[in-house]
Amino acid sequence: MKQGPRHILLLGLGEHATAFYQQYLICLADGAELELTLKTLDFAELNAFLPDKYQQLCPRLEKELAQLDWKSFDALLIPNITLHAAIDRLNLPAEYSKKLIHPVSATLDLLQQKKIDRITLAATRHTMQSHQLSTYFSHKGIEVKRPETDDMQRIDDIRLEVFEAGFSENAERELTAILRKYQNPLLACTELSLLNRGETFLDMGRCQLHRAFDLAGQ
Repeated sequence: MKQGPRHILLLGLGEHATAFYQQYLICLADGAELELTLKTLDFAELNAFLPDKYQQLCPRLEKELAQLDWKSFDALLIPNITLHAAIDRLNLPAEYSKKLIHPVSATLDLLQQKKIDRITLAATRHTMQSHQLSTYFSHKGIEVKRPETDDMQRIDDIRLEVFEAGFSENAERELTAILRKYQNPLLACTELSLLNRGETFLDMGRCQLHRAFDLAGQ
């Protein structure tokens, strides 16, 4: 255990997702020393190139990451799961990579601990329909299922509602009702994590947050 406070740098992106990450880290600390620094990025600029316009997105991300004082923090959190597919394409130095908390690797560790070998992916429509994220899991022997077409569309509609307006109990109830039909639902979108207050479902955002908190304390 390190001496002194855990120092976590959080890159501020979407308003509601960033607030969720801040609040969850404070809850995890539960009185322990935590130094949480927020650096706000122009998410509108980055979002214009999501999910997969890497030629435009990667140079912008690389520039932002190069400007960070990497020695000043223990762990880096980026509250957007889709962005990590672009980050994986960057040639980051090892001393940077070990501090950047990847939601996929944190989630894979949890699934392997729980001996879960099949999940149902709940994310953006693009993520659910593409193989971009599911490839990470299939390489580790985890089968990835997708919701039915109508459910997939509604899940994407719900996450867009949350992105615009934040948490609502109606959205939480509807998402829960949809996902209870499936085996081992895995939330792979930060906006959907906001609706998982009871931690009913597997959740990449929460896996990422726990990993950052643990790493910062080492």
